[in-house]
Amino acid sequence: LPNEYIIELEKLRSDVSPMEYSEVLEILGEEYNTRLFKIFLKIDKNPVGSASIAQVHKATLLNGDSVVVKVQRRDIKEKMISDIKLLKKALKILRVQKIFKDIVSFDDVLDELLATSLEEMNFLTEAAHIEEFNEVNKEVKYIRVPRVYKNLTTEKVLVMEYIEGISIKNHEVLINEGYDLEEIGSKLADNYIYQAIDMGFFHADPHPDNILIKDGKIVYVDYGMMGRLNNRNKEILSKCIVAIFNDNIREVERN
Repeated sequence: LPNEYIIELEKLRSDVSPMEYSEVLEILGEEYNTRLFKIFLKIDKNPVGSASIAQVHKATLLNGDSVVVKVQRRDIKEKMISDIKLLKKALKILRVQKIFKDIVSFDDVLDELLATSLEEMNFLTEAAHIEEFNEVNKEVKYIRVPRVYKNLTTEKVLVMEYIEGISIKNHEVLINEGYDLEEIGSKLADNYIYQAIDMGFFHADPHPDNILIKDGKIVYVDYGMMGRLNNRNKEILSKCIVAIFNDNIREVERN
């Protein structure tokens, strides 16, 4: 993609125009069906991040725990389905598939995008992902997984532990704090291979805004999009990685 497109797409990670605070409170009230002061001491007015599906606010529970509250945008599911339908029409009109022949099916890509996005919009699923990811990585001492508050999580609201770490993209801050960037990169790569190749359950949205460094540990903070590989696919992926290192495009296509 041209750099101009990449710059614009990056804005969808955490810089989407935020919902009004009043709308956030309305959605929370609808989901909990109770007065919010019975759950929260405080909900920060300014969001920590605002992405295409949801936005996140820092909050304090009645027991004093610092948490983040992820609130799904209103009617986002219907908007996503409509957008995918429009994209499919555009693909046919522009005849994009002819350019790429049989290398990749854009119709299948859009179907996968819709299926993945619909799963990402169910925060009960994301809560289950967090618990499973924690179990998968429980022996990895340099990985930390936020605690999820299942009793406060619904299909459209996710509450989990607030971790104030350093974004992995803030190289200067990390260096000033005494971190070794090469070590972080090596551990991140090792863990990702462990997730995909060894365990077959991996974080599928590891962009810089989703990875923090806290007390020497790597922290993933968004678990809406996870990937699974069966044994056959793990074997194929392993072969593809070798082919990529050997610059063997034909082998990649064959697998």
